Amino acid sequence: MRKFLYKHHKLTVALVHILALLCAALGFVLAIIASPTEELNTEGTVFLFGGIILALFIELGANLISPFKYGMQLLGRLGKLSRGRKSFSLGEKISTEGKLEEISRRLEEKGYAPKIAKAHDGFVGRWCRVSAVIGERNVESYSSFSLNFYLYKAENLDTGVWESIKGDLSERLGCDREEQRDKKGRVGIVNSVCVLCDFADSWVIEQARKTLSVKLGDTLTLTGIRLCVGIPKNDIYYLSTERELDSNSRTNKSLETVALAVFGVGVGRLNKLGNGYTDEYIAELERAYESSLSSLAAVAREKSESDRQQEEKQWREDPVSSLKEGEMLRRGDAIYCLCDGILADSFIMLPKDALESFEEEDFGDIEDMLGELDEESEPYEAESDEPAPTVPKDYRGKIVLSISDYGLTLPKGKLKKLSKEQRARVFAETREYLLSCGFESVYFYNEKKKTIDET
Repeated sequence: MRKFLYKHHKLTVALVHILALLCAALGFVLAIIASPTEELNTEGTVFLFGGIILALFIELGANLISPFKYGMQLLGRLGKLSRGRKSFSLGEKISTEGKLEEISRRLEEKGYAPKIAKAHDGFVGRWCRVSAVIGERNVESYSSFSLNFYLYKAENLDTGVWESIKGDLSERLGCDREEQRDKKGRVGIVNSVCVLCDFADSWVIEQARKTLSVKLGDTLTLTGIRLCVGIPKNDIYYLSTERELDSNSRTNKSLETVALAVFGVGVGRLNKLGNGYTDEYIAELERAYESSLSSLAAVAREKSESDRQQEEKQWREDPVSSLKEGEMLRRGDAIYCLCDGILADSFIMLPKDALESFEEEDFGDIEDMLGELDEESEPYEAESDEPAPTVPKDYRGKIVLSISDYGLTLPKGKLKKLSKEQRARVFAETREYLLSCGFESVYFYNEKKKTIDET
């Protein structure tokens, strides 16, 4: 039974919802039967609300109560991974040039306009169109999407050629982004990439089996880009087809563009063109077969408790956690102090760096920032060494001080907003500390007015 439920994960999730719906419907029917008149009597009311409560219990219990919630989480992962395939094929072999013409024609028929760009060895072209948000808007509240499709070709797509293509792509994405970017963040810029070749290195194929991230600068890395590597003469294509829950996420829109341009189908039909489930899906399915709900819950609780204890231990060992009122601790460019039991942090910077920071920087969309966190996040580690400061340790000239709006309450570590008076006090005390350290003068970083103030 367990194997059947996990293998047919979509059906299992649907059965949970159907069972909840049946309970609500049964309560409604029994309420009508128990109340022969038009008015609902006491017994009918009990049946009606009993059915609704039971339906809510099933829905909430399946997703919030241990051990059922861990089973639902596993079903969700299986549902996402089941969309992936090791490779895709269209049932016909075609030359690279023939496929290039096919993609170009299909995109232009769907309203994508070809954009002229500087030539690069292997770059075929870029197609772009603006698409309105359909259905419920996502967390970014985009009003429209700017869809971009970049097409390259190569004979032998080895690691060196791929790095060259990625370098060229980075430059193009940066330039094209500046043209399309809306300062209010209402336009979601969606990028998709396809490389057609006669032979692809195994390492490059692995890159195509996951979403692509392209670094454009120190503050911006574009994430969630779908990359398709195709070998038309062999009728084989490689692509990550796992979808996010939010249908209007940029990575889902990127997948839709690739599905249309390369395969001429909607996203829902891609798995019909696929060959074999991915290794990740098979491994997750086998783990589901071998694990009971109780064991899943036990492992999750054990890991959660272990992580909590480790974080508490590292926090206790961190000197910041033992600060007392009036004490200061400098760590790199950050300075910590305790204000009314709130751990407040402030940052010092050179005047020229402060002025440059007022210039608008491109940090990407929320999806880019979250994508970077997912890729680069590591377990918390107490900092035994100070991070390399931007302000040299022996510098004692003019300095600019920026005060954070929020701090952590000690010892529980809850985030709390500092009042205007508390921020002023933190600035005054930190300023005196910096002056006592020998700095020539300390200025206040006024982010709202984009000025550097003397007080």
